[in-house]
This record gives sequence, structure tokens and C-alpha cells, in this order.
Amino acid sequence: MGPVLTGLAVALMASMVGAQTLGERAAEEKAKREQKAREGKPRPRVFTNADLGEEKASPGEVSSAAESAPSPDSDNDGWPRGRVGESDDESETDRSGRSGESDESDISAWKARVAHARSALTSARTRVANAQKRIEELNARLNPASASYEQDTFEAGESGLTSRHAALREELVNTESELGQARHDLEEAEQAWRDFVREALSEGAPSFLLREPER
Repeated sequence: MGPVLTGLAVALMASMVGAQTLGERAAEEKAKREQKAREGKPRPRVFTNADLGEEKASPGEVSSAAESAPSPDSDNDGWPRGRVGESDDESETDRSGRSGESDESDISAWKARVAHARSALTSARTRVANAQKRIEELNARLNPASASYEQDTFEAGESGLTSRHAALREELVNTESELGQARHDLEEAEQAWRDFVREALSEGAPSFLLREPER
């Protein structure tokens, strides 16, 4: 072989060796990266009963846990619902009970006020009725056509003789005057009753308490 051919052969062999060396190195680098990736990935942890704390409880522990658990009728803080211990959240029964007591108290107060207003009206009506009845009796005793007529008689007194008819007439005049005043008082009492009813209704008084007294 000539010198030129020998040099070409040597160069060709060197390039083949270099190419083989580079390929081997690349394969080795790839294998190393894959190995590092496998080693770097965290292994899944296997949990045991000891890790989870799920040790089998003894009968005594089960009983104690059941006793300490809140009952269905109690709040999270242990207080029974709707009983002593509730401050902000009261039971519906307690609220309705207090509401009923308040309503009864209001009705009792209105009953007292209505009774007072009725009493004034009833008293005024009674005075008028009594005066009218007395006037009728006096007129009958002075009327000769009446079955209640009284004969005129005279009685001796400090000022002399006193006529029975004169005394009856004087009483009749006084009673008629009383009747006039009684009727005036009745008008005022009736107006006062109407004002009271109007005011009471505006304040929320039960209407069934405000019936007018019978005449």
C-alpha cells in the first residue's frame, strides 16, 4: 500500500472509533438520567394502623365515649335545648309562654280601665233614671186622678201650719232641678265614653272589651 492509502485507512478507522465512543457515551448518559429520575421519584408511603391511630378501643373506652357524646336533645355546649342555660337562643315554648303572659297582663289592665269608664257612664244614667222615677211618684201623689193621690193635710210646725201638698211640690221642684243636672252630667259621661273608646282602639285595646254598658 502506498503512503497515501495508509493515511486514509488510519483516518477512517479513527473516525469510526470516535463515532462509536460518542454513541456509547450518549447511551450511558441517557441511562444515568433515567436512573436518577427513578431514584428521585418519592416512593408511595404505606400507612399502617399505628399511623392512623385506629387501634382497637377497649369496652371501657367505648362506654366512656358514648357517655361523653352530646345527646340529640342538647346543643353542642351540652345545655338542653329550651331549658336553663340558654341565654341568646331561647326556646319557642318559653317565648310563646312569655308572650301569652304579656297578653293576659295587657287585657287585665284594659279591663280595669274599661270598668272605670263604664262605671262613670252607668252612674250618670242611674242618677237620671232615679230622678225621673221620683218626679213621676211626686206627680202621682199630687194628681187627684191618680191612684196614688194624697189628700192635702196640714201639720203644725215651728213656722206654723205646713201643707202636705206644699211640701210635695217643693220636693218636686228640687227633684226636677236634680234631673236637669243629672242629664247634663250624663251627656258629659257619654262623650267621655266615646272619647275613651276611640283612644283605646288607637292604642290596640281588644274591641270586645269596649262594648257600651246596657241602658
